[in-house]
Amino acid sequence: MKKNLTANSSLAKILVTSVCLSLFTCLTIPSLASDISLVTDSVKIKPSDDESVLATTENFAIGMVGFVGHTSSGESAYRNILKKSDAKLRFYEIFKSSDSTYAAKLYSACGLKTLSSSKFKEVSQSLVASKDQVTTMKADVMRKEAVSEVMKRIDRFGC
Repeated sequence: MKKNLTANSSLAKILVTSVCLSLFTCLTIPSLASDISLVTDSVKIKPSDDESVLATTENFAIGMVGFVGHTSSGESAYRNILKKSDAKLRFYEIFKSSDSTYAAKLYSACGLKTLSSSKFKEVSQSLVASKDQVTTMKADVMRKEAVSEVMKRIDRFGC
């Protein structure tokens, strides 16, 4: 009888040890992977989802819009980027990208104006010279406006 207890307790110790090792392995490997991505992120700025949303937004809308009055996805992305420590750089990169829409470039101008960036003047001159149009939305009214006119309002009144 005494031999069976000793054998059972040895088996229990082995079982507990293997379960603990399995848990330890499962818990540490994902954290190692996340540490690696943090290292690569610090080397090059990786665009966030907010930047992707902002760069492709088709409408320029600040304030509550639509029939029910909500914040547009472009403005939400703009506000999230505005909170980042490197927001000036991110807005400028969005502005300079050939893939960015005019609405995105106007949001970038808003960000650079709000953050008092020295790049705002360059951005402003480029957009005031534009002959293109952008879709804007105020309350529940959507319309096409000249990019240059929207930029002049941003320069004069802010966002």
